[in-house]
This record gives sequence, structure tokens and C-alpha cells, in this order.
Amino acid sequence: MSPGFSAGDGRILVGAIPGWIYHDDTRAVTPFDAVPESTSAALSFAYAPSYPSDHRIVVGGTGASPDQNAEVSACDVSNCSPPAQLTGVSGTPAVMTSKSFSATGLAFAWGSDKLFRSTDGARTFSRLHLPAAGAIEDLAEDGRGAVYVALVDFASKAAAGGLFVSHDAGTTWSRLGRGTVLDAGVISVIALPSGNLLVGPYRDTAGGLQCSSDGGRSWAPRC
Repeated sequence: MSPGFSAGDGRILVGAIPGWIYHDDTRAVTPFDAVPESTSAALSFAYAPSYPSDHRIVVGGTGASPDQNAEVSACDVSNCSPPAQLTGVSGTPAVMTSKSFSATGLAFAWGSDKLFRSTDGARTFSRLHLPAAGAIEDLAEDGRGAVYVALVDFASKAAAGGLFVSHDAGTTWSRLGRGTVLDAGVISVIALPSGNLLVGPYRDTAGGLQCSSDGGRSWAPRC
């Protein structure tokens, strides 16, 4: 859904082949097939946070080869950048634009256990080092620019992974919730406008959502 939806931009992007645009004002559906990834089984989208003043949309998908290698383009209306390959990732990647995207070009893309960062508006990506083994289940950014990654290591005999925070756009990471149920893996993370963090622990015995009101230093079922 367009960030400008409530202001009158009634477009909703749908990631099914070849990509579709639902126009809420006319109830019409038109193809979103100008992107290089239009042959993908599915597409992922991330709007520039200042959209529509910044018209760019980051699009994740796959190439036309049988290997379905993941790739990402930045599209401004109907003009898209050449696809940036995400080496070692197959299938449609998840994508996220930073709140500072319009000024810094900072964006992220990920699939499985590989995380990539762009600093040029999603035209090129470089791989980042993850702080622990595991699949990337979620990524979030708070209002101060801190980035949070939720990991689950499904290959471990004992549940593992966790929640980590970076204050330098993913270059270095620190574990949050050490010694709590978060050590067994986290499947979702949300940074609320209030500053609180909500996470979904992986273990079914963890008691549901955990909340932190102090930047991840302490956790409880509610804030």
C-alpha cells in the first residue's frame, strides 16, 4: 500500500506474477510489469518512506534463469535500475528501505541467512556479516536509525538465534535479551513509534510476545 494512500494515492501493489497495481479510486487492476523482475514467481516491495515526494520503489524478485537468483531494482515510476544480484540467494528476497533512504540511499535486502546493504538507492548491494548463525526472519529500524535483525537457527539441535541491534547500518551488531527466551530465536521484530520494541520469540513455550521499553535491555510480556 502506498504511504500516500490516506492522502489520495490509492494504489496497492500486489506481488503475484507479473506484479499488479490495484487502484482503489477506480477499483481497476493494471499490470506492474515494467520491472526487470516481472518473470518472478512473486515480487516484494519497499516504498521510499517520503513517498510520493520521492517516487522510488525498491522491488525484489528473481532473474529469468532456472536458478531463480534473487535480484533487486530501484524503480522511479516506470524507470527501473538494472537488477542488482544478491549472490547466493534464490527466490524472491525481502526488501526494506531505511527511514533515511531519500537522503542516504540506505536500503536492505535479504533471503535465508544472507543480508545485503545498499547505500546508493538500491542500485548496488554488498553482503553484511551476520552476528550469529541462522535464517533472517525479520528486519526493522527504529526512529533513531537503529536496525534490528531477528534470527532463528533451524539447523541447531537446540533452538538458537536471537535478536541483535546495529547502530551503524549493519556493520556491527550487539545481542539483545541475552539470557532470556530470545536466545532461542526470534521470528518477528517491530520498532514502534513510541520507542518500544515488540518481538515474537521462536519457542512455543516463551509465553507469546515480549516487549521492551528500554531499547532491549529488559523484556516483559507487556510494556
